[in-house]
Amino acid sequence: MTWSLRARALLALAVAAAVPPLFVLGVRRVGLADGTALVMAVLVMLPLLAWLAALWLAPLLRLTRALEGAVLSYRDGDFSLNLAPDGPRELKALTRLHADMGLALREQRQHLAQRELLLDTVVQNTPTALVLTGAGGKVAIANRPRASCWATGAASSGWTSPPSSPRCPRRCAPRWPARLTSSSP
Repeated sequence: MTWSLRARALLALAVAAAVPPLFVLGVRRVGLADGTALVMAVLVMLPLLAWLAALWLAPLLRLTRALEGAVLSYRDGDFSLNLAPDGPRELKALTRLHADMGLALREQRQHLAQRELLLDTVVQNTPTALVLTGAGGKVAIANRPRASCWATGAASSGWTSPPSSPRCPRRCAPRWPARLTSSSP
């Protein structure tokens, strides 16, 4: 049986509220002074409260460690990690929501990969030389006719060589201004 976080908190508070007065009363019956009874109550209650806190927080700590691992996997591009829904019902709901988020990310990632593959297929099968560059001028995609113009023998992406490169033969020279400007609305 797993207890909800609310039940765990109520148990910890009930024990913390009930045990010290009962312990002080028991120590007084033995005949010890009030100060000694109070010190003994604190010495008994500290380990008990530490144990209750550990019992109460254990599922949260486990979930936190699991979520840290999931975030690291997401940063590495691996969205296949699912967390086991265990612990209190509130945390089970949270792990189910995490699984739903992971599924949505996997679906979006797959959709983007399919669109990128489609774009690459269209670009590679275009007979006209075509180069798509990123913001820093690094070639993101270049089709075969354009890559053959540079005659680098390199892959069709990842290298930097602007269309106005001196290595670019005249037949491959661009037919548009050297720098296209975009106007933002």
